[in-house]
Amino acid sequence: MLARADADNTWLGNAAAALDKAGDREGLARVQEQMTKINPLDEQNFVNLAHTLKELGRMDAARAVLEKLAMRAALNEDSLGRVAAGFVDLGDTDRALHLYAQAAQSDRFSRNWGALLEYARLQTSLRDFAGAKTTLQTAFSVPANRGWDEIINWLVAADRVDQYEDELAGFGLTPSRQTDLQRALFAYFEKAGRPANALALAESHPAIVQPAFASRVRKLAVAARDFARGAKLLENFTAQAESPQEYSVELARLQGDWAQSEVAAGQTDSALTHLRAAREKHPELWEITSRLSALLQQRGDRLGAIETIESFLAVGKAPAEIEQARAQLAKLRAGG
Repeated sequence: MLARADADNTWLGNAAAALDKAGDREGLARVQEQMTKINPLDEQNFVNLAHTLKELGRMDAARAVLEKLAMRAALNEDSLGRVAAGFVDLGDTDRALHLYAQAAQSDRFSRNWGALLEYARLQTSLRDFAGAKTTLQTAFSVPANRGWDEIINWLVAADRVDQYEDELAGFGLTPSRQTDLQRALFAYFEKAGRPANALALAESHPAIVQPAFASRVRKLAVAARDFARGAKLLENFTAQAESPQEYSVELARLQGDWAQSEVAAGQTDSALTHLRAAREKHPELWEITSRLSALLQQRGDRLGAIETIESFLAVGKAPAEIEQARAQLAKLRAGG
């Protein structure tokens, strides 16, 4: 009997997938209704059927399917959360809120924190920011919950992202979880085009920065046009890191970016200072060498431009860069 039921489920599942792909919603609804009868313990079958009925405009029938499931799920917070999500899909937020609240009340130890996150998401969408915060605090009392974007999305929606320190004080996160959340917030500022905020976060919470962040800090400093701030950060990380190489290389590259900006502004003296400092730390960087050599040549110091490239050739490693350096050196020696 079990084998027959499994075979029927498989056949119906394949049929449902084919009808869905073909856009046959009436046929899909009939197959999904059969699936609820053959396997009534699979709650997702009921949720899927309700969604299809909604697409067909049969809202009363869709609601009846979910209400039947809600009655059966009354004492199971896992099931209540699934039914609540179904009512969200129908646009019945009042019923969904009631079911999510019932699920949260039944879940004394926040075991089903995924449903709590859905609940908080709905509360946030309805601008119940205080309620969403309370729900999130409960959900994040579980150490396994690391869905930091949920907190950040709430902060953004509530227009409290700039006051995140105050808002998060009541979450009771351990230091390591706070660091993880701050890293997620750093990434949010990065993607949202707020480089100054990301740099400020790295300044106030240096523990979030890892070697892989070095290039990100450099790019943020360039985007913010705040080279001095970025350089100071990378200098501090270079001095404090057990393996400072990545920070040091990105610091040199940032000094090269800084110099390029200064050249564009006609500040060639300070540009030379930054390029020379970068080359002193990392003479193997062709991007620094080429800029320094070009600037020296521009200022009439052809010998200095030649010597700069010669020093690179003594330490350069990348074949393509070495070839470029040799070509540039030959051009300089020929008076070009």
